[in-house]
Amino acid sequence: MRANPPTWYALLLLTVLAVFLIPQSASSSPSLVTNLDGTKTATWEFAEGSDGTSLDVVFSGSGAGLRTTNATLGLDSANDFAHFAASTTNVTVAGGTVGLEGNFTSRLANGGFEEDLAWTYNDSGDSTTSGWSTSSRAGFFDHASDASPRRMFDGFNATTPDWYGFAYPGSGSVTSSSMVDHLEGAAMLKDTINISVGGYAGAFRTFSTPLDWSDYSIAAFHVNAPASGWTGLGVSLWVQTPAGLNGSSYIPLVPGWQEVVVDLAAIPADFASISLIQIRFVLTSPVNRDVVLYIDRLELSNPNSRAEWASIGQVYVKGFASSPAPGSATLQYHWDVGPSENVSSAALVTRVAAESSVFTIERSIPATGSSGDAYEDVSAFLAPAATYEIVFELRVVIDTIYAASVQGSLDDVALRMPAMREGRYESAALDATTPVAWTRASWAGLAPGGTSVEVLARFGNTTVVGDATWTPFVASGGVSDLPLDASGYRYAQVVLVLSTTNESQTPTVDAIMLDHTKHAASGSLTTSVLTPGGSFLRWRRFLASADVPPGTFLRYRLDDGTGSMEVVAGQDLGPLNATTLAVRVILGTQNGTRTPRAVNVSVVYEFLGTLARIEVFSDRTSEPVVNLTVGQSEAFRVRGFDAYGHLLTVGGVLWATSDPEGQVVDGVYRAGSVGLHNVSATALGVTGLIQVRVSASPAGAAAFPAEWAAFLVLLAAVGGFFGYRAVALRMYGIEDVFVIGQEGRLIMHNTRRLRADRDEDILAGMLTAIMAFVRDSFREENGDLRRFEFAGKTILVERGTHIYVAGIYSGRVPRRAARDLRSFVDDAESRFGSTLASWSGDADDLAGLKSLTDRLVAKTRYRRAQPPDGSAS
Repeated sequence: MRANPPTWYALLLLTVLAVFLIPQSASSSPSLVTNLDGTKTATWEFAEGSDGTSLDVVFSGSGAGLRTTNATLGLDSANDFAHFAASTTNVTVAGGTVGLEGNFTSRLANGGFEEDLAWTYNDSGDSTTSGWSTSSRAGFFDHASDASPRRMFDGFNATTPDWYGFAYPGSGSVTSSSMVDHLEGAAMLKDTINISVGGYAGAFRTFSTPLDWSDYSIAAFHVNAPASGWTGLGVSLWVQTPAGLNGSSYIPLVPGWQEVVVDLAAIPADFASISLIQIRFVLTSPVNRDVVLYIDRLELSNPNSRAEWASIGQVYVKGFASSPAPGSATLQYHWDVGPSENVSSAALVTRVAAESSVFTIERSIPATGSSGDAYEDVSAFLAPAATYEIVFELRVVIDTIYAASVQGSLDDVALRMPAMREGRYESAALDATTPVAWTRASWAGLAPGGTSVEVLARFGNTTVVGDATWTPFVASGGVSDLPLDASGYRYAQVVLVLSTTNESQTPTVDAIMLDHTKHAASGSLTTSVLTPGGSFLRWRRFLASADVPPGTFLRYRLDDGTGSMEVVAGQDLGPLNATTLAVRVILGTQNGTRTPRAVNVSVVYEFLGTLARIEVFSDRTSEPVVNLTVGQSEAFRVRGFDAYGHLLTVGGVLWATSDPEGQVVDGVYRAGSVGLHNVSATALGVTGLIQVRVSASPAGAAAFPAEWAAFLVLLAAVGGFFGYRAVALRMYGIEDVFVIGQEGRLIMHNTRRLRADRDEDILAGMLTAIMAFVRDSFREENGDLRRFEFAGKTILVERGTHIYVAGIYSGRVPRRAARDLRSFVDDAESRFGSTLASWSGDADDLAGLKSLTDRLVAKTRYRRAQPPDGSAS
């Protein structure tokens, strides 16, 4: 098959192809690539960023994508928890928190004693009572007992005392009656004592008939001690009985009147037979002077000695079992017991009684009184379902001859058993507005000891919680943070499981947080401004490379500084009239887990190249060869083109002609001699030409008669035939032969032209064209003949094992030309093949090659060389 003849400017492109395919040096954004069609492509790559501006966009090796943001979807108020609750079990939302639901009201009726009902009041039947106070609206306790009856034994009323002084040796006692300031009757006993170290003194009385005090256990008398002049004064009572003289322990005295009470039971004596009584005084620090004491009113009595109680109680019927864990049941109340008078002991007893057991707490009350708010844990005792009696009891013990009293009150009694159980809060579908990547679930609040919070979460893509789009639950295992790995889901449901072992204690959840990441809903970036420069011709196309997953989008806008227009990848920009451009990329997503990625954007524009071709033409004719006669003139003009066919303005043209007798001035050629001549124009090192065929002037032709003209025509035809036969061999024969090595080196050139030196430029151009043609055409391993046209010549190229042979023909190429070239190649390979395979460039190694080329260009037909053995070829 014959190869398509390349145009002459395609050969020029081959020489610069490698340069044009390399991207030009430019700023990092955009990069510029010069294309083979006269365009440049400006490309902005987004792998490492953009030198323009961006909003909510990040850059990576895969391009520009939407920024990832961290967000939290949460419930953190009472309205949130209530509004988004799908279901609740045993939980309550109060004050912005979720907690276990419990009954915190008291299980006892009328615990505040607002009315006289529900409570029962009991007592031991003595001086201690209980009841309901209408004034204070509280339960009360009251003890009030009278003094014991007394028997007057001696009033010390005798004007002459029957009590006599006695003293330890070295001490003294003088008794007398005093009629002043006595306590009762007409007189009292005055005793003036002086006590030495280790001594004692006092008064005594004897009885001829023994006394019988066996019915009494208390003897009481009054003593008036001086205000000063003594230290450590004490008194005791002594009795003489058959058992001997025995006395009580000394009782300290204070200044002034005081009653001295003596426990007779503490004296080892037979009180049924008393013959003597002593009132004996001692001083722990004798003062060595008289001390005057007064004694009056000696009485006998027995004390009030008993234990009493009064209670306030209520029966509670518990119809359910509860947890025995501490805190599950508590009994609370306020109590107040005031100061007591002559009470040996007082105690407030709290008692919870069931059929077979009693739970008791006793508080001792000091004489000064006490009050407080009690909190009793009765969880274990009240755990079973049973009937319980709740009793508050004031217990009083007295042992005195005096009147005794104590009062108390009870109020704000509450038996609380919240009976909290495991609870569950389930939210409705919580909407993140777009699919996101869920990363963490957590809660904030309190979990006191014995309580816990479990968080469960699941995710889906519809509001129908639990349908096929939803994941299984993920549980936190009781910790406050639950890591998540759920991407691509829009909705979340969270479940709180609240537990407690203390039925009055609840964990509280103040907030639920669901952390997630998502891409920004939209973002944009704007490239730097592209300014093509003075060679710019027109805009061609907009190109873009991107990854746009479902649910995302990319839009592009071109901005020329005065306005913008939206474009799509591949769009023709021909109508765009602008000298600068920037590209704005708008990214968006409706799925927070997906982002579009802009890899790059490109703008293709057309530009004017440098002058590559000059075309010489005449306005008079469009024929490739202009016909003139000697002496005629023709005005030629030039058109300039770059390598891409863009029309250029050409200035500074140098005109020339190959007509030795002709001339050309400013493009006007005047024919000088007959023949085929070139008229050339050169500018910026580029030359273009046009051929002119100049014939002799036809002057005088009209003088010939018509018959002579016909004869001349016939004669010319006959002469032309024979002339063609004679000239054809030269006119259409081979003019030049080039022998070229496989590596592209010229081995030999031969010509049959007489003045080849005048066409050195043409020959160099031909050689360049041949070399380019060889590289482009002989890529496949075959031996087909190749041919192409160049500068009005026909060039045939034949390939051998080690060489290429190119023949240059003018005019018609003889049919035998291909066979001649093939025969020449065979002869050269046969004779010089081994030398050609390793030729060093020395012409002497191929001395016989010149003779072969002479035969190819000098003969009318190439004749094969005779083999060395002389046989015919």
